[in-house]
Amino acid sequence: MQGSSIEKVEAGARAREAVHPFSRHRFTERDNGGPAAFFHNCGGFTLIELLVVIAIIAILAAILMPVLGKAKMQGWRAQSANNIRNLQIGANMYADDNNGYLLPNAPYTPAEPGGKAWIDVSTMAYEEGTNNEEGNTNTALYTDALLAPFMSDQLGVYKSPADIIPSANGQRIRSYSMNGQMGCVYLVADNFNDDSPALEYSKESDLKFPITPSQGFVFCEENPYSINDGFLQIASQGFTPGFPDVPAAYLGGACAFSFADGHVEIHKWQTGTLINATGHSPSLVNGDQNADWIWFTQHATANPPPP
Repeated sequence: MQGSSIEKVEAGARAREAVHPFSRHRFTERDNGGPAAFFHNCGGFTLIELLVVIAIIAILAAILMPVLGKAKMQGWRAQSANNIRNLQIGANMYADDNNGYLLPNAPYTPAEPGGKAWIDVSTMAYEEGTNNEEGNTNTALYTDALLAPFMSDQLGVYKSPADIIPSANGQRIRSYSMNGQMGCVYLVADNFNDDSPALEYSKESDLKFPITPSQGFVFCEENPYSINDGFLQIASQGFTPGFPDVPAAYLGGACAFSFADGHVEIHKWQTGTLINATGHSPSLVNGDQNADWIWFTQHATANPPPP
């Protein structure tokens, strides 16, 4: 009877072991790297695994950074194009309200005392630049100027998003300037021409071939090292070629331009003259054969036709 009971117990143990084959060895398997050890140790990385993860992250970053940089530049171009388009719309609205007279330009000390311009630079106290010039942060230059009512006193429209080089006294309000041969009502009255004998344009009706409304630019971004007044001086004559005031290259070596007919272009510079400029009158590669100077002057002004 007793032997029979023992045999039954042993038979039951063998049956349980057949159903649960790991139960007999659960402790030794934990010690010898079995299933329990696997689940117990799965929370960590080896040094090699960690290095592999770091390498993968570095590769992904190297792939994504140029893509992200390109997307950022595209965003800057779109925003700058929108800003300068709004300036041009305001300028055209001014002309509509003033018998076709173009929005007056803004050189230092306008020829007619007290005469207003697209921004107020009636004295050199309002000069702008990369130092501590008062005009860098003086909002009155924009809220009291002729263009202000058409911009609803919004200051952000005057700033290119890619203009990130600060002045000594903070970020400048303005990044755009007006073609020095446009809006010349004061200058013509004073018989002053920075680019003689090139034409100066005071009224919409002055814009004729070759500088038609679709070919003549009005506003463009200006290099932070040459920006001062709101007047971008032009040097279109072959005997004195150059950039006395310098259009910018903020947008990946390109510059935003608005034209008298209201359209906007982002123009890519072809030479290093403007891309590398750090002041007025940068060295002109190839002189009057410089591709950038030719394109720029052909859209700025023209000489009068021969008699």
